Amino acid sequence: MTTETDSNDLSFDAAGIGCKTAWVIRRQSAAIVGTQLWAIELDVHWCYAFGVVRTIDYNYGVACCGPAWSFDRWIETDLPPAGPASVTSFVQAQFKYSVAWFQGGKAPWIKITVNGDGTATRTWG
Repeated sequence: MTTETDSNDLSFDAAGIGCKTAWVIRRQSAAIVGTQLWAIELDVHWCYAFGVVRTIDYNYGVACCGPAWSFDRWIETDLPPAGPASVTSFVQAQFKYSVAWFQGGKAPWIKITVNGDGTATRTWG
């Protein structure tokens, strides 16, 4: 199961100047027992003015782990500085599981693009 939480306006005015936060929580749960197996989250807070991303701050992390699952590593964290009209951030985590002789893993990712007009797009997989 994947959960996305919509943007939360912190402040905004009609002149196109303001600050916002966008976030995504990507999680997987065991349907049979309702236990969360793993989760990753990316929060992006940005301020914008006149079509430019003026400041940007990131928070990301994992919530770990259900039975037989463990957090292995961050595969990629691309968290660029502010400046242009749009900034795209990306995080990808590696989780592993081991039950008896069965082993495997998942590598969920989150991408958030924020724009100088206050809009944002979010994708995950």
